[in-house]
Amino acid sequence: MASVKEFKVIIAGGGIAGLTLANMLEKFDLDYVVLEGHSEISPAVGASIGMFPNGLRILDQLGCYEPIKELFGGSIPYEKTYTRDENGQVIYDMPGFFNHLEKRAVRGVMTALGNKLEPGYFDPKEPESVPCYYCCSFGIARGVPGWTSGEQHVVTGRGRSQLVVSGPEDRVYWFMFEKLPETKYGKDIPWYSKEDEAEFVKRNWTHKPNPIGGQGANGAMESCAELMNALLRTRDSRGGNLTSLTDEEVEGIFNQTQSARHVRAVEIVKRAHDQQSLFAYENAAISTIVCKFTQPLSGGESLLSLLSGAYVAGSVVEKLPVPYRPRAIPFRDELPAQPIDPRVHGVVKKVFIGSMGLLYFVSRKAFRLPFSEIDNWSKSAMTLKWFGNTRARDIFNLFISTLAVPITDADPSARVHLWNFLPQLISPLVIYAIEASRTGNQATPLALPLLFSVGMQIQGISGIGPLYSILSALFSYEMPTGRAVPVEVVKSLVPAVTLGYVVPTIVALAPTPNANAWHNWLGIWQFAPPLFNVLAMGISAGLRMWNGKRQPKKEDDQTIYDRYKRKDVELLKMVYTYAFAVQATAHIASLAYAWQHPGINIYKTFLGLPNPFKAEWGLSTLIEKLAVFFRTCEAAKAALGVIAGQFLVGSGATWAGLWYWREDKIAGLMRE
Repeated sequence: MASVKEFKVIIAGGGIAGLTLANMLEKFDLDYVVLEGHSEISPAVGASIGMFPNGLRILDQLGCYEPIKELFGGSIPYEKTYTRDENGQVIYDMPGFFNHLEKRAVRGVMTALGNKLEPGYFDPKEPESVPCYYCCSFGIARGVPGWTSGEQHVVTGRGRSQLVVSGPEDRVYWFMFEKLPETKYGKDIPWYSKEDEAEFVKRNWTHKPNPIGGQGANGAMESCAELMNALLRTRDSRGGNLTSLTDEEVEGIFNQTQSARHVRAVEIVKRAHDQQSLFAYENAAISTIVCKFTQPLSGGESLLSLLSGAYVAGSVVEKLPVPYRPRAIPFRDELPAQPIDPRVHGVVKKVFIGSMGLLYFVSRKAFRLPFSEIDNWSKSAMTLKWFGNTRARDIFNLFISTLAVPITDADPSARVHLWNFLPQLISPLVIYAIEASRTGNQATPLALPLLFSVGMQIQGISGIGPLYSILSALFSYEMPTGRAVPVEVVKSLVPAVTLGYVVPTIVALAPTPNANAWHNWLGIWQFAPPLFNVLAMGISAGLRMWNGKRQPKKEDDQTIYDRYKRKDVELLKMVYTYAFAVQATAHIASLAYAWQHPGINIYKTFLGLPNPFKAEWGLSTLIEKLAVFFRTCEAAKAALGVIAGQFLVGSGATWAGLWYWREDKIAGLMRE
């Protein structure tokens, strides 16, 4: 009878990975032993361990999060993060940065043992294939004169960077990186002596800097979690025990761990290299644009999104509950549905951009207007002389005539179509303004709504719609935290669009016996879209000033957290409801009028008229939303609703309804 081999895990080293795995094994009453060569668990060697959300979530499962937090007095110690240039000048600072985020000898022994037991299992060239691009001097100081506790400094430089971080018990952790003249591999990677370090610091003491991701310890904890998941799956498949595991079963456990971790590990390494490359100015042009322009203008959202991307796909122990905690950004396994594969998403985005480009050129080719009739009307009937006897007056009157001719035509079809179509432009105007104010769209072309409003008057929505959709696919925010809109902006939208667009549109579409007065309203309507933007900016600025006088002044450090409070959501839904109601009313009323009018053919009126009275932008809206909401059955239902809405309530009302649904869903991803 074969002897029973009891299951026991031997953990080599009492570092972060070893201790994490030991705690996991204890949770499931699995036997283990930790082998540690030092006399204490935390010897004064190495640099520091940076704890990030993906690692802390695992520690939270193990009941270790709160004790670790207590080391810092129960609060996160980082009050402010600075990004500096190579001369020490502040490029950008972010208050409360971490409030936004709530190689070993054993490897050589393992390789030697593996090759002894199973020759060829490990690639003998593996140690010599590990590349090194930077040298690093790191250390821990205590009681540093002039250091402000609670700060973190990231300093950029040409070929070098630095990170200096506050720690518990008045410690300061520092890292200095310098790019090697050439890439080193394996045994050729240099180790520095105290003399080398002194020379290194002396040579670079004026330069400040940046880390390479800080994901070593957190990645190790994720590996422990995946190893634990594989162990527990194997135990379940064997009837609840792990005794007498075969070599094949042990190998299978580690293969599962490798499969679960490989893609993410590659992603983390790439992110780390990209981050270091950015702060060390390997590509000076890109680093200058990002560090000195994009990052400061974006209000920190671009940096937070960059860092958050490394955390959201983090692993957990599947059989341990994750304690509920407020989150602004959900982990990937907390989403209602898993995102599509990045490669598939990339293909969808390229197809979408290509289709929008094609739609733009098709709409330009299809642009047909009765120019001779419009020109004759502008010269004979137009009384407006805003620009005197100049070429500008002729051009302006031509634009006015484009609107006036169908309104005064004896055939009511074009006039009814305008009654339907012009109100549908409320949605693009309002939504472009909302998207321009979102936290995640700052420092992008989407933050320029006035540009798109002017473009709508020159190119028409059939031209601007596809162009905006392309820019949205390229630049729009990805994290839920980028959704937030300042409350003052939201409150300004309904009065601004009513006074700036709805009223001029109503008056322009209702000619009066006083031709001169009506022509003036036609002229005002040409400026209605940009007038809406100007009014929105003015009203929101006034509200900010008014609120500033009425309410106690907030510290600047606290206003940046407003994006997490969702105060804007209900107000935004009211704006979408208003836009939906106005546009749906116009659509249904114009259809009803056309239906009962004996001289109007509904099909020709709403589908057969030439540009720009044809709502081709509705197609671009539909394609864009199909690309964005490609991931769930609920999104598929929304896409079907978009198609039906084009006919039932009109393109503009459908867009407003879609954004109402979208706003609620994205805001719902945040846990308070």
